[in-house]
Amino acid sequence: MEDFEQNGADPLTVSVHQMNLDRLRFLFRSYLTICLQKFHSLSWTHMHVLQESNAPWRPSDC
Repeated sequence: MEDFEQNGADPLTVSVHQMNLDRLRFLFRSYLTICLQKFHSLSWTHMHVLQESNAPWRPSDC
């Protein structure tokens, strides 16, 4: 963004680009948060099933 400002770009154009970057950052962070929550939930569910079945856990189960 500093490059745009230093090159004399229109402030409105700089603002639009900054808003788009902020929007993409928000979407990406939200997506990663949801993925991590699902991973955490599924891993705990999987461990609970293994404990109930008294089956030995093996790294190949992942």
